[in-house]
Amino acid sequence: MSAEKMIKSEAKRALSGNWPAAVTALFVSAMVPVLSILMIAASYSVIGDEEVGELLGTNSVETYVFVGLNVAAVAALLLLLPIWCGMTRFLGKLAAGEEADVVDVFYFLENSGRYKKAAAFMAGLAMKCVGTLIVCTLPALLFLMIDSNDDIIVMLAIILAAVGAIIALLWMHRFAFSTVLFSYKDYDPASAKKTGKTIAKGNTKKLIKITFKSIPWYLSLFLVVPFIYVIPYLGLSYTVSMKYIINDYFDRLNNTQTMPANAQQPQPVPAAPMSPIDENQNTRNPFESVPDEKIWVNPMMSAPVSLDKTEDGEIFQVDKSAGAETSEP
Repeated sequence: MSAEKMIKSEAKRALSGNWPAAVTALFVSAMVPVLSILMIAASYSVIGDEEVGELLGTNSVETYVFVGLNVAAVAALLLLLPIWCGMTRFLGKLAAGEEADVVDVFYFLENSGRYKKAAAFMAGLAMKCVGTLIVCTLPALLFLMIDSNDDIIVMLAIILAAVGAIIALLWMHRFAFSTVLFSYKDYDPASAKKTGKTIAKGNTKKLIKITFKSIPWYLSLFLVVPFIYVIPYLGLSYTVSMKYIINDYFDRLNNTQTMPANAQQPQPVPAAPMSPIDENQNTRNPFESVPDEKIWVNPMMSAPVSLDKTEDGEIFQVDKSAGAETSEP
């Protein structure tokens, strides 16, 4: 069985018995963009056939209603973005085999501290996504500036815009790792972005590969019933895939950091390249240093593992949650 099939099979098992909660969480998360879209649609229904440019130059009631609804749509989108972090947290729990509930979607709305961090994190992420989209669709805009009345140029601009949008969406896959690190285990935004960027190098293509192999599923989204089934399934498939990638990153990090200086270096195993670790980074990710011991925090594990040494120099692991010690040469 291929790795992709194993991941999708695990996603199906994780959703078994959790479909009602997954669909409800999806519905709540979907209300964020739907609410903004409805406000924008309502604003255009108010002005009717009148041109926006002409309308904004007047002091009519329609002008204030139009502007107010559009501002409210953007504000609602930005204010409710932390709900998407909650959805990621919900999927992360399912992927890790933990008990997940719909209330996890509202996790970052429960107190002001969480909300401020989530809002700042998602606002920064949204700006990156919008910037990426603008850069990728810029050639199409330049084509329209040449002659927007020429049908051939307009057609080429539309094609370039579509290609640019697809490239932007594929590039945005690299932001998924930092979102999981932040949402699932409450990493601070700076640490999540820095470690997520490191993990994304060489691993983003794995998520893109899942996307291409899921195209038949995406085509079924035009129907309502498949939409309710497919979105939780694909979302969890991505999260399970990221779980294995993140676990592999921390496993290789631990193996690199715990190897004695005079030990013979093993032959490298083909894997995604890792960026050099910045030993001076002021963050607990991917590891946290304290006096006389180092703790590597794996976000997909329920408890951290501490590495320490006996008087004879023997390395042993301490399970912080259970207090058990296991000797490991």
